[in-house]
Amino acid sequence: MSLPQPDDRRAELALGWHWAGTGQSRPGTGRSDWLMKCECCEYEYLQKAQNIKTGKTYSKRESAFGAAMDALFDVGKKGTTTPPSQSELRDAAIAAKSDLIRVRKRKCSSLRDYVEDSEEPESGASIHRDPDYKPDSDADSDNPLANPTASAPFRPRQISTAPQLMAFLDKSNCTSRGAFRTVNAVVATVKGREGVKLFKCGKSSFFRDRVKARKVAAAEIRRRFRSQKGGRRLTVHWDGIHVPLLAPGARRKTEERLPTIVTGLEVDQLLAARAIPSGSGQNTVREVLKCLEEWECSEEVVALCSDTPTSNTGYENGAASLIEKALGRDVLYVACRHHLLEIIPKTLFDRLVEKSTSPDLGALCRRLQDCWDSINKTAFKSAVEDPECDEFLKDRRASILEFAKEALQKPHTRADYRYLLELVVIFLGDNPKPSQPIKFSPPIAVSSARFMGRIIYCLTIHMFALTGEFALESDVLENLRQLNLIFVSTYLKPWFTSTTVAIAPRTDLQLANDIIGYTQSDQISAIAGSAFKNHLWYLHGVTVGLAFFDKGISVCEKREMVVRLSAPPPKKVSPWKRYVVPQRTNFETLLDKPLSHFVSETTLAFFKILKLDTAFLSEDPEKWPENEGYLKNLFVVEALQCINDVAERGVALVKRFVKNSLTRQEEGFQDLLLVQNDLLRQEKHSNASLTLDFFS
Repeated sequence: MSLPQPDDRRAELALGWHWAGTGQSRPGTGRSDWLMKCECCEYEYLQKAQNIKTGKTYSKRESAFGAAMDALFDVGKKGTTTPPSQSELRDAAIAAKSDLIRVRKRKCSSLRDYVEDSEEPESGASIHRDPDYKPDSDADSDNPLANPTASAPFRPRQISTAPQLMAFLDKSNCTSRGAFRTVNAVVATVKGREGVKLFKCGKSSFFRDRVKARKVAAAEIRRRFRSQKGGRRLTVHWDGIHVPLLAPGARRKTEERLPTIVTGLEVDQLLAARAIPSGSGQNTVREVLKCLEEWECSEEVVALCSDTPTSNTGYENGAASLIEKALGRDVLYVACRHHLLEIIPKTLFDRLVEKSTSPDLGALCRRLQDCWDSINKTAFKSAVEDPECDEFLKDRRASILEFAKEALQKPHTRADYRYLLELVVIFLGDNPKPSQPIKFSPPIAVSSARFMGRIIYCLTIHMFALTGEFALESDVLENLRQLNLIFVSTYLKPWFTSTTVAIAPRTDLQLANDIIGYTQSDQISAIAGSAFKNHLWYLHGVTVGLAFFDKGISVCEKREMVVRLSAPPPKKVSPWKRYVVPQRTNFETLLDKPLSHFVSETTLAFFKILKLDTAFLSEDPEKWPENEGYLKNLFVVEALQCINDVAERGVALVKRFVKNSLTRQEEGFQDLLLVQNDLLRQEKHSNASLTLDFFS
């Protein structure tokens, strides 16, 4: 067999890939594709043994090359003028595919200088369509290859494109290589070796399948969110985080990302977590508005929720104020209650115990960690055994214990919240688990940004310092005693009821009165008051409208609040969206003021912003629980989220997935975050076990 040169054969090959007498080109091929395959793959492979034209190796390769060309080009019989029928075309396609499969096997075997004997394919043998095959847009719709039927079933690649499976593999941060091996092992376990043979998918194809599955799932999430448009009242949450750059090769550099989330009645949706130049109010506003426009929900936004740094709350360049101006209407600002309540213990701890500029809590807390193993865990004293504490708590102990034990019966999203309640019960001389001995958890490294760690450390150190198990100076012990007393007596209840937005005005006013009336230590009262007086966001003339839906306010007080709705607003209106104490040095002016004092004509804007029916205001507050309009409004108010934990979950998602190599493309990263956030939401609202049924 003489081998023509590539240039001599190119014109002949350029005639195409024709069916006999029909002029129909084989779909999915182009001149550049088959020329490259012939010249670079088939022909060059044959030339490797051209200098040895005797022997079995060359002759076998030459025969294999000829068979490969026949199968590859699938040229019909010469002289045929009558176009074949559809059944003949289908049979020809089946036979051609079988030939290609057999030739590929022969080529693989020839690497070992062995060629399998040619076998004729059985008539009507089933084939599996190539998953990467895509017909040309202009191909004939009657072509059997462009429209396969039951006689040409799909190869079982549905496993590698199942969105739920891909989502769980992404959740475990499984690389494409590891995910590919895992799925192969599962297929082998469920379907055996035959299943593995059918599941012909390389790790590169598997990687592409994962990217495609994320894209499809993210598109469905966006479509579902937009389809629910209309009548929703949404709250926008955001929070910034510094993370390594997503781009490859720049992992030592960092960038700031801004997770943006909207919540509402049965709505908890991450919109995006893109990078911004900095955390300034202007950059935050641009990103938040961009997200709202992309998701087509800017008209449904009625409230904003964020932490309370100046970049968010400034009345000129703060993000909240700028977003309100950009939307062109008033919105309700519900400051994150966790963030504003953390200010008190943080300030007290820094002023009275130690102030640390490092990420951890400081030297005192590190010393407890270092000597924890040598401490006798049974040698501690509760507040009941401390005369000074017992004297202060004797009239309050029963009510605090009752509240703490009731709170322990409720579910908690964080383990340290539950442990704090258990420590309070132990501190008050009781056992949170009566059937078990009292047990202390080992102190762990806690970031200085987490206030919960401060209270946990203070209570633990105090109880072991009373017995001498933990050496402590007398003045430091006295400061810890005062801190723990105000935490337990004044601060515990506001924190664990902070998620209920309707009681926020009453809770903040009561907390202010408790701080002012704290007579155990004037120093503690002054420090806590100065920290809290600049964060009275829920006593503002608009936000105080939440109190109309507070079940803990008496009917008489609500009647007075309704009367005050006709009162003129204060002469000096603060540009801040919070209540500003008239005399900044006199926090005591809030003492014994009723909640109705903060209600005025301005409060009517609250009902307008949330689109609430105000007809119930004409009835007596005693009848409100039976009023249909009031109950509908109550349903809307209770759906408001006044804590920014959803944004913190978005921050955690970004930190978790930005460090791995699942994707380095920005679009793919956003799809990954959307799918994982949706998966977390489903797991949160589902108590049933999740089953994976991909093999039925």
